[in-house]
Parts: sequence; structure tokens; C-alpha cells
Amino acid sequence: MLLRSTIGMLFLVLGAGQASSQAVPAPDWRGGYFGLTAGTLRTEGAAVLGSHTDDPGLPLISIDIANGLFPQRQEDVEVAPAVGATLGYNARRGDLVGGIELDLMMLSAEADKDFARVDPGDIPEFEGVLTQTRYQTEIDGLATLRLRAGIASGRSLFYGTAGLAAGKIRNRFSLALDDGPFAAAPYRNSWSDSGTRFGFVIGAGFEQWLNETASFKAEILHFDLEDVTVRAEDPGTFGGNTIAYRFRNEGQVLRLGLNFRF
Repeated sequence: MLLRSTIGMLFLVLGAGQASSQAVPAPDWRGGYFGLTAGTLRTEGAAVLGSHTDDPGLPLISIDIANGLFPQRQEDVEVAPAVGATLGYNARRGDLVGGIELDLMMLSAEADKDFARVDPGDIPEFEGVLTQTRYQTEIDGLATLRLRAGIASGRSLFYGTAGLAAGKIRNRFSLALDDGPFAAAPYRNSWSDSGTRFGFVIGAGFEQWLNETASFKAEILHFDLEDVTVRAEDPGTFGGNTIAYRFRNEGQVLRLGLNFRF
């Protein structure tokens, strides 16, 4: 009797589970949607030494580079919160789901790296000068327009994404000189370039169907915007000596989101 009752209860539970699953409508990823996202942006703010020129009458830069006063590369990892809004549309054929998505992210990230070294005095008049440089990358806002394509499996969607990206970027190189001939009047100057930079974005994600109108997603994106070269020159102080740094404006976004269909 106990075995018969147990088997009977098992069939009842299985039957109830089957009826419950049949009552839930099958996911339909087709149509338009809007969403909200929240996560973090990570950027390295890398600055790479570029070209330089020496003044024939007072060649400084080549000697300074050889003495390590201007480093070959500097970077500073910065992580900042990023929130945004999404608008998209999906089409479906069998298990394949594809679409297009536009999103805007509000954020403010600043990668800031300082470097300092004392001039060893290969040029006697600059011996003992403390050479301080700073490399800054500011990202204020990011937008992407991407294609998405993936495979639907039950109530889940696994997808890849790629497209265009644009961000508001400011890159700055600063120079400060103290001691030696600059003891009485320290030298301070900076050079920068700012504007909207364009590039590409790639990524992958997972989306889970919650009900007929809402879904949850987790996503990682890598963006690579155009490099910017900042050239430092001050003819009044250093004649024809110039130095440039190339800033790499790239990073990653890791975020969660909710999409709502309409």
C-alpha cells in the first residue's frame, strides 16, 4: 500500500508540474523593448610615448627620455559606476534571435597617473630638477549602437553583440618642474585634447525570460575608441623641443539590466 501510494503521489506531482509548465506561455523574444542597466566601467587610461623633436640649439627631449624622465608607458586602472537606458528590437527564426540595440550610459571616470624623477644632470643647468608628469583620461558618457545575435534555449537567450561606440573623452598631459633653475619660479603647464571619440564595441551576454513583458540580463562589453595624440610644446621656454603621448581610449563595461517589451 505504501509503495502504491508513493507512486500515485509521484504521478500527481509530475502531472501538476507538467500542467504548470504548460500554463506558462513560451518565451517570444520578438518585438521592441526598452530597458534599464546598472554596472561598472573599467578603463586603464594608457598613455604611450610617441614622437618627439629636439631643438638644435638646446636638445633636451632625447636626453630626458634616455634618463627616464619621460616614461615609455603609463596607465592607471579606474573603475566607476555606470547606469543607462536601452532601446532595442528583436526578430526570431527558430532558435535564432537577432536584433539591434541602442544604449546610453551615464558615467564619469578619470584615470590619473603621476610620475616623478630627478634629472641626473647630463645637461648641467638642469641637474637636480624634479620632473613631474601626469597622464589623465576622463570619460564622461558612453553610447553604443549594436547588433545582437544569439540562440534561445527554453527561457534563456545566449548572445553576442558588436557595433559602434562613441564617448565624450578628455586626454591631458601635464608637466611640472621644481628645484634647480626652477626653484624660484616652478614651471607648470598642461596640454589636452577633448571631444567625442568614435570606435567599436564587442561583447556577450545572457538574458533570462521572467514573464511576458520582462526579462533580466547580464552583459559584458569591450569598447575601443579612437586614440588621441597630445603634443606638448612651449617655444617660449623650451624652444623647438616637443614631446607627444598617445592615449588609448578603451575599457570594459560589466552590467546587469531589466528589459520590458512593448
